[in-house]
Amino acid sequence: MVKILIIIPLIILGLLSCHSKHITLDYSTHHGACWNSDSTKIAVIISSTAFRRPEGISRFPDGGRVKYEFKKTALYIYSLHENNLREIDDFSDLVSLIGTNRSSWDGKIDFRDSILYYKIDPVLDWDFLKRLAAKQEDKLGQIPILKEKYDKIFQYELTSGETNSIDTTELFGLFSDISRVNLTQLNQKLNNVPLSQMGLVLSSFHNKPEEQLIDETIFLQNKSATTRKAVFEQIISELDERELQSILNRMERYKSRSTGLEKDRYEKNSKELYENIKALL
Repeated sequence: MVKILIIIPLIILGLLSCHSKHITLDYSTHHGACWNSDSTKIAVIISSTAFRRPEGISRFPDGGRVKYEFKKTALYIYSLHENNLREIDDFSDLVSLIGTNRSSWDGKIDFRDSILYYKIDPVLDWDFLKRLAAKQEDKLGQIPILKEKYDKIFQYELTSGETNSIDTTELFGLFSDISRVNLTQLNQKLNNVPLSQMGLVLSSFHNKPEEQLIDETIFLQNKSATTRKAVFEQIISELDERELQSILNRMERYKSRSTGLEKDRYEKNSKELYENIKALL
């Protein structure tokens, strides 16, 4: 009887702390992205995350909390001609205080010729953040340091690559007369940018063998399309022709063994991946 009483709480604890074995990758573009003067580049703040979703009983009653493996928010410049992202500044120290949800961030950007101006603030007032962190000594100690650091306007010079804080009285109309970017159109462009350029590098937070990640991808065991994209970009695309053909053969055999709705679903959801692998041959 005593053993049963001990085992039951352990089982419940295990269920409550259960998270998916599959990592989900995600990124979101923040409002306020803007064009440079000749509309060849875009300045944008992006939050990137890698996390495990709660499973089983841990999902209830409030949906559960994800377990983060990686969090980052940074300022980038996207080049239309080169179709790539260049990281300008990393705000990960502020992420530790307010998280990565873009609704928690107040980022202002102004892109003028070869100079990028930006101001980063939390949406919540610093004093209010202090009250929220009243019982968290580590966060309380961070707040004065972060406030001093971010209570400035910064300028980044594209030609020199230097970043400096500036006197706000030197510029007129800063952040008020900018050419904003449509986020839907921007996200479409970013679909073709390698996820590694947003900090989402699988080897940084994943210790699974590459073969296992490939299986989870080609058989759609990982439901995250973004994670599957990362596996294709960072692992599958580096394989030789023999290995690529072997993957295609395995996908074809899996499809031929499937039936009904499962077959239709697999064919539909794996088609793009199959074609992308085939294009590498």
